[in-house]
Amino acid sequence: MTSTQFYVAIGLPIFSILLVWLGSTVANNRAIGALGQRIDDMGARLDQRIGDMGKRIDDMGKRVDDMGARLDQRIDDMGKRVDDMGARLDQRIDDMGKRIDDLRSEMRTGFATVNERLDRVETRFDRIEDEVRKEHESRLSRLEARVFARTA
Repeated sequence: MTSTQFYVAIGLPIFSILLVWLGSTVANNRAIGALGQRIDDMGARLDQRIGDMGKRIDDMGKRVDDMGARLDQRIDDMGKRVDDMGARLDQRIDDMGKRIDDLRSEMRTGFATVNERLDRVETRFDRIEDEVRKEHESRLSRLEARVFARTA
């Protein structure tokens, strides 16, 4: 075996091992590069999803704020309605109080009129009673005068 043959015999397996090692290193580098690319892609997708979630959360926050504003508006409207009802109720109570006062005044006037009429009726009864009493006394006196005139 010549030295060339020896070197070829020894170099060929070493060269094959070196090629395999280089190939595996290149494959590993490609696999690592592909893995890195996949990680970068996942990061980009994750960023995209987080961005989408942020938008959704912002949209939900806006919707909650809008609902809160509508609720506040409704509460304000109800407060105004209650205030208006209170004012109308106060007015009606005042009107009823005035009507009651007017009714009392009318009743007092009516009772005063009734009392005056009763006084007039009482006065008439007193006059009639006086007239009837005088008439009876007159008749009794005439009857006594007749009775005493016959006995005398």
